[in-house]
Amino acid sequence: MAEDTTEGQQPATTTADATTDKSNLPDFEIPKGPITPEHQAFLINADLAKKDLEAKIATFPENGGSAKAGLERELQDLDHAGRYLEGKPHDAKSARNGLLYVWQRAYDRSKEAATIKDPDDAAAAANEKTLIQNILDKFDKDND
Repeated sequence: MAEDTTEGQQPATTTADATTDKSNLPDFEIPKGPITPEHQAFLINADLAKKDLEAKIATFPENGGSAKAGLERELQDLDHAGRYLEGKPHDAKSARNGLLYVWQRAYDRSKEAATIKDPDDAAAAANEKTLIQNILDKFDKDND
């Protein structure tokens, strides 16, 4: 099958495609200039959270129902959280949900590392959780 190289045109996407095709979600951009520790913590844990969600979504059949739709919504919330950090337009409720999901992923990592007695990873994940909490606090202050 030949690849369409027509410039300026996007392939047609139906509503069903939009909920099942995750290739249309942008990856998180790395900001120009120095990366803050908060942004780095977000990027690390958002990437892990995104991979977790994609793996869970992949276990559902094409017509996965409301459970699959909920996971897909969480994936979109991650995108809005990334947009917030990049200073791009975002939905505030979705961005906050995405930030909470990333915070939860850092929290889970710190507990997992403590369980397997990896003090270095546990400390790093706990620090990342605190840095992400700082982002949440700033978000809440900005969106009062």
